[in-house]
This record gives sequence, structure tokens and C-alpha cells, in this order.
Amino acid sequence: MGGWMRTMALGLVLLVSGCAGLKERVVPEDYTGPSAAISDTVVYPNEGEMYQLFYVDAVDGDTIENAMTVTRGASAGRGSAVVAMSRKRAVPVKKMRIRLVGTHYASMPIQEMWNQIRGKLFRVKGEVDFEPKEGKEYVVVGELGKTGSSVWIQEMETKEIVTSKVFEKP
Repeated sequence: MGGWMRTMALGLVLLVSGCAGLKERVVPEDYTGPSAAISDTVVYPNEGEMYQLFYVDAVDGDTIENAMTVTRGASAGRGSAVVAMSRKRAVPVKKMRIRLVGTHYASMPIQEMWNQIRGKLFRVKGEVDFEPKEGKEYVVVGELGKTGSSVWIQEMETKEIVTSKVFEKP
């Protein structure tokens, strides 16, 4: 097997094994207790800008399917076209530790590298404590910018911020 074929095979193995640990559901199928919902956010860019994704990356240490994983999957093999997708999931009503991420996204790594070199790619990642209320819907939101980036969860209807903000300076 040629060197490039070994590299491709290794990349495929790493891709598949990286996805194997993702949980599609936070609430087990047999769960009958109270629940709430959390949605990720996709901010559509202006012409020539990258998408902004704000999402739940993990709950209580378990990495879960999110806006980044479904967007990457839907955009694979489409060149520079992005098929941006959000993700909504049910969560049990209990105290939990949630890892939030806010990031710019472009379909091709070279686009992200170019924007990082130009100082136009921002990311923020961190954990917050969260205790949802039964029947409520929540959304992950944030801001990405040169002076700093932040991400948090707010109640969808009232826009009330219900977690601390994760903040990072560039």
C-alpha cells in the first residue's frame, strides 16, 4: 500500500473511531422522568464570512452529537459548500455539567487556517453548571469577536441567561 493510501486509511480509522464515542441522546430511551430541551445555534454569515456555531459538546463528561458533528457530516464531500445544521436534544431535569463551544466554521480546513492567519477565526470552549426546568426550552448562544468570545445557555422564550458565560480573550 502506498504512503498516501496508508495516510487515507489511518485518517478514515481515526474519523470512524472519533465518532464512535458520540452519544446521540442525552436522555435514555427508557427514561420516563421530566425533561427539557436544549438547541444549538447556527448563525448564517454575510457574504464571505464563516458560519458561527454555538453548541453543547458534552453533558456530564459524555461527548454528544451537536451542530458541529451534524454540519461536518452534511457538508462532507461538498467542496466549499456548507450544509449548516443545528441540533436539538432532550435533557433530563437534573443538575448537570455541560461543555459549551462557540466557533467559526468553514467547510474546508484551508479556509479556517486562512481566516485564523488573518485574525478572523475565533473559538471559545468551557464548562458550566446547568439545571433545566421541566418543559422549558433552552438555546446555546454566544458572541465571537476580536475583543473576546463567549458562549452561554439562555431560556428560549424569555432570553434569560441561565448559566454562567464562558469567556475567552483572543
